[in-house]
This record gives sequence, structure tokens and C-alpha cells, in this order.
Amino acid sequence: MQDQRLWRARALMTEQEVSVIEAALQVGYANPSHFARLYRRAFGVSPSRAIRQGGRAWKRGLRRAVSRTPQGLSRGRER
Repeated sequence: MQDQRLWRARALMTEQEVSVIEAALQVGYANPSHFARLYRRAFGVSPSRAIRQGGRAWKRGLRRAVSRTPQGLSRGRER
């Protein structure tokens, strides 16, 4: 579920130009700092950098997440 929320927030920010706070709230995170920390851990770039750099940050984050999917974004990490 968390993975899907992060991917949805990423799409909102990069495709629909929604702010970081608005994206976090829309996908169910009440604390934007917590959202930003999880986002950076998942994609390798901060959400604000993803917005500033547009597609370039998206591609870089996607390369880092190449073996991850919305259903298993954190695959390989024990929690």
C-alpha cells in the first residue's frame, strides 16, 4: 500500500505539477516530512528535486528503482 501511495504521489508531482505537501496529503500522508523521507528512500531523490528537475529526476529515480515495482518497491529490504 505504501509503495502505491509513493508512486501515485510521484505521478501527481511530475505529471500534474502538484506541490510536495499537496501530493503527500492527497495520497494519505499527514506528515510531509515523513513522506519526503520515505520518498527519498524509495526513489533516491527528494520530492522537491523531482519537481524542480522534472523528467530528469524522474528518469534517475526510475533507474534506481529499476528492480522495484509499485507492488514491491522495497523488495530486498527487510523491515
